[in-house]
Amino acid sequence: MMKLCLCIVSILLIKGDLLSQNCLVKVDSLKGQYTGDCKSGKADGHGVAFGIDTYTGEFKKGLPEGMGRYTWNNGDWYEGFWKEGKFEGKGTLSRKAENTNDSLLVLTGFWEKGKFLGVHAKPYYIELLTNNINDLT
Repeated sequence: MMKLCLCIVSILLIKGDLLSQNCLVKVDSLKGQYTGDCKSGKADGHGVAFGIDTYTGEFKKGLPEGMGRYTWNNGDWYEGFWKEGKFEGKGTLSRKAENTNDSLLVLTGFWEKGKFLGVHAKPYYIELLTNNINDLT
């Protein structure tokens, strides 16, 4: 009975080890160790990737996509939505302010292709009036 249990545990460990090794994470700073869902040999679904930095959240085709939290090795982090490995949609970036030990720069709002848009997804509304005059609010 003891040998049977030992064999089953060994098989499960080897199987889990093989799955994590064959699951590609495409972000260089996250390459190292991955635990989570895979599809076609790539991180896909919920997972955790450890490399120089750490990411916990949703993946698609080996890239962060969906909701997740990325933490840089210096302690800075971004938590929010991702698309094709870039900040996309609503999220919060927290960074230590330069030349200080305790101050934090926290930026919450909307992102597109990794760039900050502002605190509103669509900050302006343009309404076309008569005679080609526009009103901007």
